[in-house]
Amino acid sequence: MKVGKLPKILNIFSNLKIAIIILAIIAITSSLGSVIEQDELRKFYEENYPLKDPIYGFINYKWILGIGLDHIYTTGWFLSLLLILAVSLISCTLTRQFPLFSSSKEYFFRKKKKSFLELPFSVKLKNLYFLQESILLKIQSMNFYIYQKKNLIYGYRGLVGRISPILVHFSLLIILGGSCFGALKNFKAQEILPKGELFHIQNSIKIGWFTSLPPITARVNDFWVEYEKKRIHQFYSNLSILDTYGNEVQNQTISVNNPLHYKTIDFYQSDWNLLGIRFKEKKNPDKIYELPLFTLTKNSKSWITWLGEEKENRTLFFNKLENNFFIYDLSGTFLKIGKT
Repeated sequence: MKVGKLPKILNIFSNLKIAIIILAIIAITSSLGSVIEQDELRKFYEENYPLKDPIYGFINYKWILGIGLDHIYTTGWFLSLLLILAVSLISCTLTRQFPLFSSSKEYFFRKKKKSFLELPFSVKLKNLYFLQESILLKIQSMNFYIYQKKNLIYGYRGLVGRISPILVHFSLLIILGGSCFGALKNFKAQEILPKGELFHIQNSIKIGWFTSLPPITARVNDFWVEYEKKRIHQFYSNLSILDTYGNEVQNQTISVNNPLHYKTIDFYQSDWNLLGIRFKEKKNPDKIYELPLFTLTKNSKSWITWLGEEKENRTLFFNKLENNFFIYDLSGTFLKIGKT
């Protein structure tokens, strides 16, 4: 690119109308990101934004997934808008703000009468000595910087006001840079973790262009639910971060809105569920058996499974997580309450 063409290109990007249009587009798309759920699975959008009954007649899951509205803030076109806005701010600073700031520190002694008449505002006064002194004292009291050369006087003020837009633009550039860095260098993963198991971060929901999953090993030591008036008040998980030799590096009990912070990674607890039960036989306690649990559709926190014995089968019913379960026979007759 030739140096002579650079100012013309900068002037195009520093145009106020272009900057306002870009800001409006960014504001509208950002608001869409707060309305449309972000980074969900395809099945979620198919269920909530169906083709048969689109929102406002045109918003369906194909439209959302097609232009990336399911992950607006990491799409190429949204990052391009941020880049254009950053170029616009830099152009405005270089072609407008810096020259204004530089010229405001210089003094101009106008000598011709025509130069004064071309100013936006001019006043002609009588050549009286005491009037001149009074005007100078008045200008000084108004915090003007005054320069005098023989019978010519120049004054200015508002230097801080000239540098303020530069600082504002610089702050906005830092915010835009942070947004782009967060979009390109981040990840979000979700794991279903049984109590007592080791796990690695591997099931990524979204991952930045320049991000790789960290080789972290962790363990779920324990999990429990706290009830208040027969309703779930809070649920807790005790996690341990392990090094490559299996030694505990960090331990913390996490809950909702109380994550575990390890280096640059936050471990959140989003939900809980029962996946299965383990049990031992009295005759052979060395063997551990595991049965899957099935969630009841009408109550998401109730589970059922079946246990086959030598003589007859049993139905096990779990309600919430209260360390007990109900045992029924094949005909549905209640037998007893078991303890976990």
